[in-house]
Amino acid sequence: MELFFDQTEMYKALQTVHKAIPIRTPLNILKGICLNLQGNDLSLTATDLELGIRTLATVQGQEDGSVILPERFVDIVKNLPPGQVHMRVDNEVAELRKEDIVFKLQGFPAEEFPLFPEGGEEGEDFIIPGFLLVEMLQKTLITVSPDQSKPAFTGVNFHMQGDVLALTSSDTFRLSCIKDKIRDMEVEEEEFIVPAKSLRELTRLLQDEDPVKLHVAKGLAVFSFGNTILTTSLLAEKFPNVSRVIPKDALTRVTVNKNLLEMALNRAFLLADSEIHTVTLNVEDSQVILTSSSTVGNNTEKIPLKSFSGEDVTLIMNIKFLQDVLKVIPGGEVLLRFKGKTGPCIVEPLTELDYLYLALPVKPD
Repeated sequence: MELFFDQTEMYKALQTVHKAIPIRTPLNILKGICLNLQGNDLSLTATDLELGIRTLATVQGQEDGSVILPERFVDIVKNLPPGQVHMRVDNEVAELRKEDIVFKLQGFPAEEFPLFPEGGEEGEDFIIPGFLLVEMLQKTLITVSPDQSKPAFTGVNFHMQGDVLALTSSDTFRLSCIKDKIRDMEVEEEEFIVPAKSLRELTRLLQDEDPVKLHVAKGLAVFSFGNTILTTSLLAEKFPNVSRVIPKDALTRVTVNKNLLEMALNRAFLLADSEIHTVTLNVEDSQVILTSSSTVGNNTEKIPLKSFSGEDVTLIMNIKFLQDVLKVIPGGEVLLRFKGKTGPCIVEPLTELDYLYLALPVKPD
């Protein structure tokens, strides 16, 4: 195997697949990246057996071949000077030359690397605009649970029916639901849960202009976009019916400027209790009063409301729960719905996709 590659372009490709290398594994072949050269196309693949990423780099191929190189290959390429690098592999030993710099790196036979699924005839294919998928994921990944004892909540639930894609996630304290119509999609019904780890990598790699082909079959989801393929195991769980926790009626409905509310919450956070970081919301006829306190001091701020209907309400919220959602929705006005001091707070942007965010209040002492 022999080729010339551009240091900058190769490092970019290595960064794409690098996050799929497992941190800990007894299998040495998974601690590296599989390189396969055919002509001027070099494919790079890494996997931890649950998440796999493959990308394609254009090089000057001299002799086809394949090899698995250890993770240290990424650091070596990163620290080489910019420009053309000569690489030759003999008996799984890779030699990299750049002017007076020479590295030799022991690899493994590529035949030992696990098979990489890239879709197939079984299952269905869906085309989703990249910008839309990224936006939907950003708004649902914020409420995924880190608790591995509740596996159904550690991913995002995909539900497709007709031309509508709906994503839902919950950590049992919060809930995010978003849906939109996908052009040219017509599905009888499809539902599956994708692990959050895989989706976070997907949002890191996706470019807005990339259309994404999603293939689902045999407990796997394969996302193809640009020169990259990301494959992930699906969670073998059924997502619970969360619609029943969303109140159909609200005792209080208000609209408020999103940016004013976000800045006030950031200030409230500075003097909030260091353990729970709570803020008290007093929602009145023309304003909402935010109050936070701790052993070092307290903070009070009044924000005018754009509209108000229903009853006055006072409740205690985890500040982070509100900060998280305000970070992923654009400026403008947001609708807040309340159902008493123990009911959930529902946040909905007024000029957005069909998106709903629900957060439970902190129970008063």
